Amino acid sequence: MNPPGREDLLLRVAAIVAIVLVLALAYATVNLWNGVNQVPEINNPAVSPDTTGPVTPAITVCPQKTPAGNLTNAPEIAIDPVPNHVLGDIITFTGTTNLAAGEPLVLKIYSAEFVPCPKVPSGLDSVSPCGGGFTGNVTVTPGNCGINTWSWAVDTSQHGFQPGGQYLLWVNGRDGGVQNSAIFNITDSRGVYGKPSLQEKIPGATT
Repeated sequence: MNPPGREDLLLRVAAIVAIVLVLALAYATVNLWNGVNQVPEINNPAVSPDTTGPVTPAITVCPQKTPAGNLTNAPEIAIDPVPNHVLGDIITFTGTTNLAAGEPLVLKIYSAEFVPCPKVPSGLDSVSPCGGGFTGNVTVTPGNCGINTWSWAVDTSQHGFQPGGQYLLWVNGRDGGVQNSAIFNITDSRGVYGKPSLQEKIPGATT
């Protein structure tokens, strides 16, 4: 006969061995299953940035000075260069200003020719040497970065313009507190500026 308690010990050992075998079998089964049914690796493609969203507008960098070189806030009026024109052209005078949009400007054209004239002008709205000059009124239009614009169209077939004449454009703002001027020429049909000489006036004259 076995000594008392020996059977209990044998049963406990057998139970422990059985548990170990079951665990080992389960572990082997799981590894085998994972090897057969391996989940494929998913490669995420590189995601390109979304270009369909709202576009940020470009930032406008305003100049530190006006086209006339003004570094301060002093009011000014600039006149764009005026090329020579043939009599009959419609000249559109243009320019810029830091005056506010909507402010009025008074423009006037005089003859630059100096001749003796009576005290009273010989004609209103005439650019002839003894005329009172041709006057127009415009308003400042909005521009960019506080630099606004103005323009004035003048028909040189009217108002006493003459071929070969030189004229002065005067632009005034704020009741004469801001002003500027420019010279321009009206040529003859040949594109020549200046009055004809005495010989050119006499048919057949030679040097």
